[in-house]
Amino acid sequence: PAMNSQLVAAVNGSTLFLLNRMDGKILWKTTLEGFPGAGPSLGNGRVYVPMLQGLIYSYTLQPAKDPREALGELRSQPQKKRQETPEERLARMAEFRLSQEKVPPVVCQSQGHTTTPVKVGWREETQEFVAWPSHLGYLFIGVVDNREEKFTIRHRLQTERAISAAPAYLPP
Repeated sequence: PAMNSQLVAAVNGSTLFLLNRMDGKILWKTTLEGFPGAGPSLGNGRVYVPMLQGLIYSYTLQPAKDPREALGELRSQPQKKRQETPEERLARMAEFRLSQEKVPPVVCQSQGHTTTPVKVGWREETQEFVAWPSHLGYLFIGVVDNREEKFTIRHRLQTERAISAAPAYLPP
């Protein structure tokens, strides 16, 4: 499984689950098309699932909106910035929900089998960079453009042997 400050992502069989980190409730799930090659990875508003055949699925995760806000009954008031108490943080995290709208993933095809989780690296305002290896000895660096919902391979490094470990990321 993968984890961030709000979510836990896990794959069981061919189903991807996203759980609330605070209470373990299932917030979102989807059936994967194909066989996952490794566990998921969480990025900034995205979950990545490497598939055995070299596909990398990237699903957008959107927080659910309060239905009262959508109807115009609830308007957020600008509030002064203040430090959130631990109790307020727990209450906010327990109420966290994800949109249930089914949005197809953006997909990137690489060469070879992918059997290690995707490593999420550098993030910019509209782009997120990820890396993953394949059993053919390639290391791929891809970029997801959030504006265009496009996932492409930016770099491909070929080594002499299969890569069996997940890549690492060292921030600049």
